[in-house]
Amino acid sequence: MKLSKSFARLLLIMGTLFIMCSCKDSPEQIERNKEIVAAARESAAAYILEKYGFEAEITDTVQEREYGMFGSSPLGTVFVRMRHDGKDFGVYVDDICYDNYQADEIDGAVRADIEAVIPGVYEVRIKASEVDTAYDPIEHDCVRMFHDYFDGTNAPEVLLKGERCTVTAYYVNTDLSPLEGTHAFDRYVAAYNGKMTFLSCRSEAKTAFAPEYDFDGSINVENAFFIDSSFVLNNKGGELRSYQLAVYDDIFTYTTSDNNTEGVYIKEVPADPSKLRKTETYKPDFMSPAFSISADRECTVWVFYPTYKITDYEHLKTFCMVYEKEADRFVAFTDDHFKYPSYDSTDFKNYQSVVALEIKLKPDEETTFTFVNDVHNKQKKNRLL
Repeated sequence: MKLSKSFARLLLIMGTLFIMCSCKDSPEQIERNKEIVAAARESAAAYILEKYGFEAEITDTVQEREYGMFGSSPLGTVFVRMRHDGKDFGVYVDDICYDNYQADEIDGAVRADIEAVIPGVYEVRIKASEVDTAYDPIEHDCVRMFHDYFDGTNAPEVLLKGERCTVTAYYVNTDLSPLEGTHAFDRYVAAYNGKMTFLSCRSEAKTAFAPEYDFDGSINVENAFFIDSSFVLNNKGGELRSYQLAVYDDIFTYTTSDNNTEGVYIKEVPADPSKLRKTETYKPDFMSPAFSISADRECTVWVFYPTYKITDYEHLKTFCMVYEKEADRFVAFTDDHFKYPSYDSTDFKNYQSVVALEIKLKPDEETTFTFVNDVHNKQKKNRLL
């Protein structure tokens, strides 16, 4: 009985806190919000007039809020949506103002600098801004927002005003070696927060799935299926890397340890479903062809397996099992596995996607792998084990 009363008291306290914290702004705060928004509108209009010399139409305003466990509270920062001469842009009003009116012009200048070194760039993606917000209504609008004026020649300096600046340039089947030793992009990486990544993709279709690399990120080896080479440049220098793929019956491999396609061998072997581990929670009902992979040296290999070879791939939840000789069965799940999205490609047999797995090999020791469909818990068809 005492426990029930204590529990009821706890629920009452939590309910009271929830109501108090999640209620709407007080009348006094609502009036204060109006003052903050009105002041921000005036500041944004004056800022644009002084910076660009024109008066812009204000189309909307969004006051930022900070969310907690039980509700949100208003902040003093405001995003002002504006329009001038048919062009929509935004002004972020904090202690000072920032805007993205010149975002397209800055993008064009960066692209022109890249084209001057290696022509034929397919796409350029830029991540840089002096405004960093996680407030959903404006987060995606706060791109390339800067206080300084872009004069047509100072794109690197403007971009580096933000906390970090990453520029990723995508090419298709392009030699990136001219980037080695070049000083053409020194201004873009003059500070610690500047980074440029150049990627040569294996096909035009693969540019859509080659990732955008964040400042602290690196070229993941599993992306060798998409890119044939990369050049990463920062204030410490640049690094050029190539990614050589070997192929066996539409199965592609990349050797991460030494980037050498020689001395790695794959062959198809009998697939025996009786060797699969079966438990109360794991009952596979499908098994793909099995393959044996070996090498003449110790190395780590990524295998890219086309999903068109796997029946009922959409319901596949367990990607790979590796055969252990001592146990005489497939018992070891791979931890590193994923699938790539569907796409239409002109190479690699047009297969819709691939499954990738990492396998560590020792000299002259065979490792056998296969793919299975776990039929347990049909309700969770999208869960990946």
